[in-house]
Amino acid sequence: MPYDNNKVMQKNYNAFSLIELSIVILIIGILVAGVTKGSTLYQKIKLSSARSVTNNSPVAYISGLSVW
Repeated sequence: MPYDNNKVMQKNYNAFSLIELSIVILIIGILVAGVTKGSTLYQKIKLSSARSVTNNSPVAYISGLSVW
């Protein structure tokens, strides 16, 4: 049985490379940033909507009504 050099040199890698891990971390970071910006935007929209409803209500035009 002859000795085969190709089988000795061939290695079977079953791990992720550094580039693949970096890309996954980058994608996760982008998703987290998007979610936090989205939640901030949602809170601003709710506040803006509440201000609009308050400013357009007839209660805002009652004279002598103190602001709390």
